[in-house]
Amino acid sequence: MVACLRGDFVWREFKGVNREVKSLLTGMAICYLLALVLIARAYAG
Repeated sequence: MVACLRGDFVWREFKGVNREVKSLLTGMAICYLLALVLIARAYAG
């Protein structure tokens, strides 16, 4: 995830990609954040 964010914001690797790729990247970030929330809730109690 860190590498994807670095590629997007630092090196602009995804500049000029089509809408499908952008939606896949957004979906990946949402799934990652959701996984973090679920893991945190599992250990919370």
